[in-house]
Amino acid sequence: MDEQKIVCVRCGQVSFVPLDKRKRKDGLCFSCRMRPAKTISYGFGKPCKPWGGEFDPDDNPLVDGELFMPGERICGHKDCVEVEHCRV
Repeated sequence: MDEQKIVCVRCGQVSFVPLDKRKRKDGLCFSCRMRPAKTISYGFGKPCKPWGGEFDPDDNPLVDGELFMPGERICGHKDCVEVEHCRV
């Protein structure tokens, strides 16, 4: 089976992909196509919304150096900012 050498146009990573498996035409590797998750569903209740900002040393979300939505998360994820998952 013939392989095609693909060079990512953003990061320059080189990968070898079989010609019959190459479907994308944008020239980006898998890592460069990734985007942050907006919600994460664990199969129960409302999905978690992960924090995309800064964190303190204990992995709690911060805004301008202050805790964002302080309190216990009933889902168990410290970076979740879903209002229904936060218990004060």
